[in-house]
Amino acid sequence: MKKHLLIILVMAAMAVLATTACGSDTAMTPQNNEPVIETTTPEPTPTSIPDVPENVVPVTPEEPPAQVNPAVSSGRGNTAGNLANTGLAAYSNGRIYFIDSGGTNNLYSMNIDGSDIQMLAFLGRSSSINVIGDYVYFSAGQAGIVRANINGGDVHQHLFNISGNSPRIINNNIIHIDRSDRLSFIYNANIDGSNRRRINSGYDYIYNITVSDNRVYFTTPGETRGSTILHSVDFDGLDEQTVLLSDTFMEHIFYYDGRLFFRGNGIESINIDGSDRRQIVDSQNVTSRTRFNIHEDVLYFSRDRSIYSVNMDGSDQRQLADTDIRIDSGILIAGGRIFIADRDIDTPLYSMNLDGSNLRRVIE
Repeated sequence: MKKHLLIILVMAAMAVLATTACGSDTAMTPQNNEPVIETTTPEPTPTSIPDVPENVVPVTPEEPPAQVNPAVSSGRGNTAGNLANTGLAAYSNGRIYFIDSGGTNNLYSMNIDGSDIQMLAFLGRSSSINVIGDYVYFSAGQAGIVRANINGGDVHQHLFNISGNSPRIINNNIIHIDRSDRLSFIYNANIDGSNRRRINSGYDYIYNITVSDNRVYFTTPGETRGSTILHSVDFDGLDEQTVLLSDTFMEHIFYYDGRLFFRGNGIESINIDGSDRRQIVDSQNVTSRTRFNIHEDVLYFSRDRSIYSVNMDGSDQRQLADTDIRIDSGILIAGGRIFIADRDIDTPLYSMNLDGSNLRRVIE
């Protein structure tokens, strides 16, 4: 009797287990009766990270590698200071691009140490180099704004006509002056030359333009002799403003680190809203031929045939080099070197170290 009772109890337990299992399967099966494919996600382990070769430095997305060239890091084709100094040289991705203005007038590139000089294009009298992507853009006189392949070749295979000059390229914008009409206007165009549109009112003459991250600053003649009006306009031409009425000339103006620098009563700077006007170099040390540029918060300027440096607050002014060059084409800084030339008498391009040493002709 006990044996029969034990068998009955075991069979009852098995029936309960079978019913429970069936109920569980029914709950996990979709209504369309498709089979359920179970997937498992392995737990991440520290050893699942692949090995990094010794010659590769890993970079996390939160900390991108530092850019060598401030122009490139901000999407600019060249620094604002170089473009204010005729733009005969620019730096990009380990190469210096330059126009040998008083020599061959051709477009070249070279390594920072001056090696591996390559001619990229035959040019006439050109200026305002901007290097973006696969192209070098520049102003080519009556030909307007053209571009050449960054690796060389016939420039005419890469020609796109934009009437105008003084190109300033930032991101996808080619900001430039057009004086082909009886008035001077500022235009913006896409990097491929399309969607060209006028963005400011017409003026009898526009002296200089410079570009911040989102605005164009430009100067026009004032109402009295020797005075200047400083204007600004956004890239779309929707907000044009008069920033400052100056009773002195504001020449050679360019944007740097939130301020505008110019030659006026000496070398001066102001905030982009026209306030806080400061003198960096007094007028006794500046002539009508003085050119200047800024690199890593040091201002470099010319007086007669010499190159000087000074801190941004006007302190520690010192002479770096005495040359035989009149330096009318300006002071350009690219790849950690200073470039100078005098285009009025077709002087070839020269370069020197930032401390004034090792002055040499770029193209022998």
